Amino acid sequence: MWKHAPDVRAFVESAVALARSRAGERWSAIEFGSYAMHDHDPRPIAVPNGCEVYVGVDWRPGPGVDLVSMNSEAPERLGDQRFDLALSLSALEHDPEWRETLAAMLAVLRPGGIAAITVPAAGWPAHEVDCAPLGGTFYECRTVEDVLGALSATGLVASIVRASEDPSVYGRRRTNIIVSRSSDPDGVPA
Repeated sequence: MWKHAPDVRAFVESAVALARSRAGERWSAIEFGSYAMHDHDPRPIAVPNGCEVYVGVDWRPGPGVDLVSMNSEAPERLGDQRFDLALSLSALEHDPEWRETLAAMLAVLRPGGIAAITVPAAGWPAHEVDCAPLGGTFYECRTVEDVLGALSATGLVASIVRASEDPSVYGRRRTNIIVSRSSDPDGVPA
């Protein structure tokens, strides 16, 4: 698992550890863009570390997908269900509605919950451009400023835990961001 992307595995491990430290021994996670490609599946990291509920969301059915839905429609489809950790791992570069996806990630988090995003940064060559939602072709790298700007626009970010562009095993850079959610829309503090 993650043999070709140990940097992403390490990022997932750090996000899982943080979510568990905040939520306790029993916690929940949701992944946006969860279609498991290659050997990339965070469940084997999350579940042995106390994750009792794990929901994978993607626009197409397949391995790792529990809820077939456009990312932006997931909060409505999930109703009142809330999570301690929301992940998006190397998926936003394929998502033309990536800002809406980030808003959906924060919307389904409990106050104090963690959103962890990793996405290729500027200069990463296009790959698998045919896996955009609804079968289209789309590919855009994301900078730290892009992602933080979209997250901040939601008004639900309490704090930035990590925001960096880190080198990957391929010598290119990934945007890696972890933020915590501030409050519910009715103003309940985290």
